[in-house]
Amino acid sequence: DIEAFGNEVFADTEQEAEAPGTTNLDTIIYTGGEADIQLASDVENIDVSGATGAVDIDGNALDNVVTVGAGVNKITTGAGMDSVRGPLDDLAGDEITDFSTEDEVIIEGVTLAALGAPGFGGALGAPEITFNGKTIKLSGPDLADYDPADGEIGRAHV
Repeated sequence: DIEAFGNEVFADTEQEAEAPGTTNLDTIIYTGGEADIQLASDVENIDVSGATGAVDIDGNALDNVVTVGAGVNKITTGAGMDSVRGPLDDLAGDEITDFSTEDEVIIEGVTLAALGAPGFGGALGAPEITFNGKTIKLSGPDLADYDPADGEIGRAHV
């Protein structure tokens, strides 16, 4: 069932998570199982940190904030200045497609000293960033010139 408190919408099914938003800032808090969720065109944020399975998320033209969960997720950010965030353990194995130089990945709950230096790999146009043996995959038109030899991918926040 769907419950709304302010602009947080609690959803445990794919259909509920894809419901339209309001004229205010909306956050879908998804706690269901494995799903493929397309954000409605007027929903800004989604939090799948409580999901019980892998979740594929398709963003929209807004500035989305996507909080990932423990499953191996595929996030297609879409237009806008998007943020994909979560602890390193939850980001590990995730693939972020349609990543642009306006987007960011935020690794939560760790200091820079504990995180260590990133390792850059992948292939031309498809970077992979590894911290402490945990890899995040990125792809998108803005990354077509990515070269794993220098590891430059636009802006990244850690």
